[in-house]
Amino acid sequence: MKKPKISVIMPTYNRAHLVDRATQSVLKQTYKDFELIIVDDGSTDNTEQIIKSFEDPRIIYIKHKKNLGGSAARNTGIKNAKGKYLAFLDSDDEWLSQKLEVQIDHFVNSPKSTGLVYSPYYVQDDSLDIMIERGSSTAFKRGNVYMFLLSGWCPSITSSVMIPKKVFKKSGLFDENLQSLQDYDFWIRIAKYYRFDFVNEFLVVNHHHLDSRIGTNFTSRIKGLNIFIEKWGNIIKKEVGTRVFDEFYGKRLFSIYSIVIRESLQFSEYKEALKYLRKIIKIPQIPIIDFIKVIMKSIIFAILRPRIFFYCKTMKFKILECFKKILL
Repeated sequence: MKKPKISVIMPTYNRAHLVDRATQSVLKQTYKDFELIIVDDGSTDNTEQIIKSFEDPRIIYIKHKKNLGGSAARNTGIKNAKGKYLAFLDSDDEWLSQKLEVQIDHFVNSPKSTGLVYSPYYVQDDSLDIMIERGSSTAFKRGNVYMFLLSGWCPSITSSVMIPKKVFKKSGLFDENLQSLQDYDFWIRIAKYYRFDFVNEFLVVNHHHLDSRIGTNFTSRIKGLNIFIEKWGNIIKKEVGTRVFDEFYGKRLFSIYSIVIRESLQFSEYKEALKYLRKIIKIPQIPIIDFIKVIMKSIIFAILRPRIFFYCKTMKFKILECFKKILL
């Protein structure tokens, strides 16, 4: 059997209600020379039944006996991949139909030193049925991005990237010890040896829904951040300085805390929101203006947002686009 040009790797866990959409988006690609490796990370719902309902020989289904985590699931996919290029899709996201074709065409015209190609993406808020754009050419970087990554820049989401399989021989696999920041850690390791590039075309829809609520796995995210700092902290300090390291760590904490605050308010968990507001105040690297912004944004996002969007969508106000950019 002829080897496929691209291996698509999709990890999933208890997302029977979402995996169909993601799978369909792969099968509808205009570029057809691929295999789709779906790694079921020990699901206990009917994910297996949903996947096996697809009668497409390009789908390869692998199931872990127990839940091992997203990195382990991706690594299982990588180890079983036969393609020259690998692309990743989270099972709650979806691709636009031209995603593989656009990126593989870009690789054909790129230097052999290119180790990763990424793109901007859409963010879809499933609870409100609205979509916004994330990323633009002004935020993108190409070439040697190693120092940018150490300084806190991150290219895109995992569902947007395509990587030649040869890259894994030098950079290794996803770090299974990290419970968060696995992709960021991997991007840094790739950038040590290869250049990055991008296509300025929106190719992915990143879905936000209740299942992806950060508050439900807050402890693992903090633990992942701390492990990441143990792994890269001294290198960041050496390469870009202690001040940049302090800002990096502070901004990561700030980002996690601020999302937890918004979600806590959204679900009327006011004591939890107050708890993390107090934690944010204690982060010394964050300017007071950012602290004020997170309070205002949290109030608008959690309390006023549903009403704002309801009336804007109902009355078709043009101001909707403005609120979308502010609140999401």
